[in-house]
Amino acid sequence: MTEDPLDGSASRAARDDGCEQVLENQTSRWKDDYAYYAEKFLDERRFNDLFTGEDLRLYVLPHTGAPLHPNAWGASARGVFGRWIRQKYIELHSIAPTKSLKSHASRIPQYRVIK
Repeated sequence: MTEDPLDGSASRAARDDGCEQVLENQTSRWKDDYAYYAEKFLDERRFNDLFTGEDLRLYVLPHTGAPLHPNAWGASARGVFGRWIRQKYIELHSIAPTKSLKSHASRIPQYRVIK
């Protein structure tokens, strides 16, 4: 039996493998600092506040500096947001345009605090 190329499972597996690989290549210090400041970011949000991964990145950046690879931002946020959703601290709210010039108004998930 062959895999259906349109079901997305191979794509999701490749994404997950890529996230794991990019995080393996990060220093433990950067990952620990990112995790600490991500939690601090969430603690400063209030019920119904809206935010994006870009907001989190801009909050964390002055404290951690840039990661060794730019994809570490997305991989780290993916892990944090997944955990926060499972813990029912946040939920997916909508899709919003990015704000930073280098992101060219890309559309990204926006989350709402429900804790």
